[in-house]
Amino acid sequence: MYAEVIVNLPQLNTPLDYEVPADLQARIKPGCLVEVPVGKQTMQSIVFALRSKSTVPNIRPLHDLLDPQPVLTPALMRLAVWLAKETLSPLPACLALMLPPGLSQQADTLYTLLAETEQNGSKFSPTQKKILTLLKQRGPLRGRQLQHAFKYQNWKASIQALQHLGVVKGQPVLPQPTTRKKTTPAVQLNGSFTADMQLSKTEAVQQRRMKVLQFLQEQVQATPLADCPNRRQPRRRACTAKNGSGCIAGPGNDS
Repeated sequence: MYAEVIVNLPQLNTPLDYEVPADLQARIKPGCLVEVPVGKQTMQSIVFALRSKSTVPNIRPLHDLLDPQPVLTPALMRLAVWLAKETLSPLPACLALMLPPGLSQQADTLYTLLAETEQNGSKFSPTQKKILTLLKQRGPLRGRQLQHAFKYQNWKASIQALQHLGVVKGQPVLPQPTTRKKTTPAVQLNGSFTADMQLSKTEAVQQRRMKVLQFLQEQVQATPLADCPNRRQPRRRACTAKNGSGCIAGPGNDS
């Protein structure tokens, strides 16, 4: 079995073929997130299609399946293809728009100081000395971290020279996908109330707030603020006002 994947690099607009290892063939599906070798790096990719044959010679196997559940549905992938065609945009960039936040990760290089070095001599340039000092103080650093520390300096040429000297080691890495649970403010009734309870000095506001209480009374669990029937004023403000009367518990978070 072979997988046609879209690598998470905008400059690679063509799908790449990889062999699917035997232990992954029963679990892998179109839309799944995988790790594949691209040159000397490991890149995150999306399985675009599965095929029984490939015309690519000396095909490489993909490294790993990050999640057996597809991160993109067939409909979303078709939408990404249509978007790329209509806007003349790279397909990887369009697919990245469909991914949940935290799943789209770019490959990087982790630089590690191999040995203590004497930096006072003329062997190293000023930039190289700064890199060595930073690696000594903070430990292994990713390329993006070094880019932030040396924004307007040619640090890449300096660190490549350090690698040739055997002072620094560079290793391709791929950050693990990270996602956070989404929470929404929610409220629920906190006890009983009466129809003549004073909720506002204004009759119109009194009626709207009473409708919210009656609505929440019918709910069996916490209700997201967006689902409350009070449409004419900010829901959080309205619920906070009723909260002051002790009728409502919240706003809290509903996963």
